[in-house]
Amino acid sequence: MPSWMVWMIGAMMLLAILVIPLMLQAIIAIQYVNPFSDKTWTRPTHESNPFHFGNPLLFFHFGAYLGGAGSMGTLLSAIWNGLPALLGGLAGILGAFSVLLGVHLAMRLFRSKMAAAA
Repeated sequence: MPSWMVWMIGAMMLLAILVIPLMLQAIIAIQYVNPFSDKTWTRPTHESNPFHFGNPLLFFHFGAYLGGAGSMGTLLSAIWNGLPALLGGLAGILGAFSVLLGVHLAMRLFRSKMAAAA
């Protein structure tokens, strides 16, 4: 892999970690004003049903952990697959991290929609 490609992938990963949380806020803002959305949203947990579509935070939380787990497998396969698998795994982990960052930012931004903490 040429060195310029490694730098390009690194720049794209940095851009993704900055842009994905903001794009996620736009998607969740649409659900915030959606009349079919739940009146109050609960905080996402690993026991939450990700397919309860009245709370968009649950789906994105599940997707971030699912993508992160798959990326950990890709990162592990870098032992025998080399640099492309390493970069792919790192990109996936950074993407999952940025989605989780977006979920936590949405819980703060749309605080009025969140249920009171237990």
